[in-house]
Amino acid sequence: MKFLAVVAPLVLLAIASVFAAVEWISADRAARAMEDKLQRVLAIQSQVLADPLWNLAREQVELVADAILIDTDVVGLVVRDDRGLFLSSSRIDETEGLQTGQVDIVFDDGGQREPEVIGSLEISLDGSRLIAERNER
Repeated sequence: MKFLAVVAPLVLLAIASVFAAVEWISADRAARAMEDKLQRVLAIQSQVLADPLWNLAREQVELVADAILIDTDVVGLVVRDDRGLFLSSSRIDETEGLQTGQVDIVFDDGGQREPEVIGSLEISLDGSRLIAERNER
């Protein structure tokens, strides 16, 4: 009986520790995946926006912005020109788990001139899906 009084709490503690470690690893992995996605979207879409922004094609900038917003994780974006003026903007109220990143939009014509910063792109991803998954686990 004394053996069970000592071993049972230790087994329960070990099980709880394993579950806590698995949860921590899962949450960390999901957060890193969201950050990686944010960086990929910023890198790709800043290149896509470079040409229309260089040519001052506001309609094309709006089309690209609308295409970016099709992704359900993307909840907000801001495109600015080199003077900081808004060319496209879609903002939501701050929510829990929001991840935001910003990158310069650089125009590079393939070597005929130096690459030039012509604007910036800011994207916000909604982390509520990660929070819901964590709560479900």
